Amino acid sequence: MTYRMFTRRGDYILSEEYTFATAVETAAPMGVKVVGVKMDDQGLLPGDLDDILTNWEEGERGARKPFLLYTVPSGQNPTGATQGLERRQALYRVAQKHDLYILEDEPYYFLQMQPYTSDDVPPAPLPRTYEDFLEALVPSLLSMDVDGRVMRLDSFSKVISPGSRTGWITASEQVVERFVRHSEVSVQNPCGIAQIVLYKLLDEGWGHAGYLDWLINLRK
Repeated sequence: MTYRMFTRRGDYILSEEYTFATAVETAAPMGVKVVGVKMDDQGLLPGDLDDILTNWEEGERGARKPFLLYTVPSGQNPTGATQGLERRQALYRVAQKHDLYILEDEPYYFLQMQPYTSDDVPPAPLPRTYEDFLEALVPSLLSMDVDGRVMRLDSFSKVISPGSRTGWITASEQVVERFVRHSEVSVQNPCGIAQIVLYKLLDEGWGHAGYLDWLINLRK
């Protein structure tokens, strides 16, 4: 849906050089091409992103300069890389410089784990409070957005039920309104049964605190 809203046939979008295959496969039938940005162990390299956009030649490429970046900052698929705070801040500055929209795909955001240790080292203790858990998470790109350029995608598929096929977008009011209009004439809504089950679980069962307890215990 985002590609239909923000691109037209012949456009390019930007993403990590290794990325979620479906993101590329979805773009191809629409005539949208993907430019891969180099990565390291923290994911996408802001410097390479800046170089690509600074040196973009519309005549040579046969397309206008990209203005949409698709990225998976936490537990990147398929590499598992997670962008640190400074990396995300640098990435956002490049987006501001080149007026990029960022599609922040975060299905794994709440699954951020402690660094790996050998069996000889005791595992890191679980967070003792909800505040400890939330503060330990790397701030999202959305949390540092001051321009309304970040659209964050979240999903229940990786933390509650793979078959739920239910998620949500958080973005500026104007962008969300456009998503609602496009949804009405395309997918219309997620699975009704999944919505009811999740509502019963989260609102009438667990509540906010129960959901956080669940996320914390996923680290075990």
